[in-house]
Amino acid sequence: MTAPAVARPRSGLHLHRRFCMSPAGAIVVHFTNSTDSNSQTAQSEAADGGVSSGAGFRDRQPVSRPGLDRHQPGRIATAEEINLGRLRCFAVTAEELNFRRAAKLLHIRQPTLSAHICRLERDFDMVLFKRGGGPTRLTSGGKVLLWEVRELFAHIERLRERARLLSSGFLGTIRIGFSLSLTSGVIMEALRCCGMTRTGVRLEFAETSRRRQISMLRDRELDLALTLHPVYATDLHQETVWHERLIAAFPERHPLASRTTIQWSHLATEPFIVRDFEHDRAVFDLIQRRAENSGFTPDVRYRVVSRENLLGLVAAGFGIGIVPESATGLRVDGVRFVPLSGSGSDLAVLAVRLPLGSHPDSPAIARFVDEIRKAAVKLGRDRRLPDRLP
Repeated sequence: MTAPAVARPRSGLHLHRRFCMSPAGAIVVHFTNSTDSNSQTAQSEAADGGVSSGAGFRDRQPVSRPGLDRHQPGRIATAEEINLGRLRCFAVTAEELNFRRAAKLLHIRQPTLSAHICRLERDFDMVLFKRGGGPTRLTSGGKVLLWEVRELFAHIERLRERARLLSSGFLGTIRIGFSLSLTSGVIMEALRCCGMTRTGVRLEFAETSRRRQISMLRDRELDLALTLHPVYATDLHQETVWHERLIAAFPERHPLASRTTIQWSHLATEPFIVRDFEHDRAVFDLIQRRAENSGFTPDVRYRVVSRENLLGLVAAGFGIGIVPESATGLRVDGVRFVPLSGSGSDLAVLAVRLPLGSHPDSPAIARFVDEIRKAAVKLGRDRRLPDRLP
């Protein structure tokens, strides 16, 4: 059968068309310029069996090759088989509605682009572009796919942004255990400066004893513990983040309440109100050590659980209390705070956590600890107190 004649182009050049079969079984159409001995291939065989077209020529559908082509009519490709690169090629072509311009934007050859589009049409078992006379247009199925592809790539961009925030410590959840007051100037300054509440980092707090904090860390119920007592454990990482000055709390009418600083020896005859050993062991141990060094044994009259109750008993005149500086944020009527002087009158606040890298939110935890250090430096609480206060 004789092939139909080809219309003569306006330029006067004579184009002759011939058909041949590629080794893979796809039809390849060659147009030869009678005035030029070089053959120009307008359609090339796709690597996956499809046929793609050159500029200005109509795309042809892939030729089915039983036994060689994995695609079967009516079969939609699985998610694992769909290539994101081909989807991007489709999106750019759909935006441009011109294969030549789309190929240029994608920095690929036009036949390669056409091959990708053909493969997608096979993957989704539908025609995506209306090819033929006039401009290239999307089919109704192509319009639906374009909308879905835009949503897909928008979601991928959101995933990339979340990954960036996670890796830089601006996204995640930090569960913090503590036994000291959150009114501490260092913690408040860190919370204000690091902007955790304004970013994607969620902070959760649990007020509990030191022993319970360590147990919760190991059970991964906490991510970070702020404690006043060293933790003797090889499976946990701990570091000093700031120092808490110890403060004597007096009833407002006490003779020593008007002083600017006070020595430990001045407390030898005073009745002490202390927190329960389990909840404030570090402070209790230090009171005992400093009292012994000053030549007396503290007269402990009352034990309470909370600092609020301790300060309440002090205000009522039942005795004096020794509290970390962070507790001075708990203003109680009838109580006066006086700093203790001399070396050893402060406690190191430790940040205890699992080793970095063992937790999915490690970058956020590390960033928060770093902000605490910066706040301590800003407030001059990053080092131990001198022997004598100014």
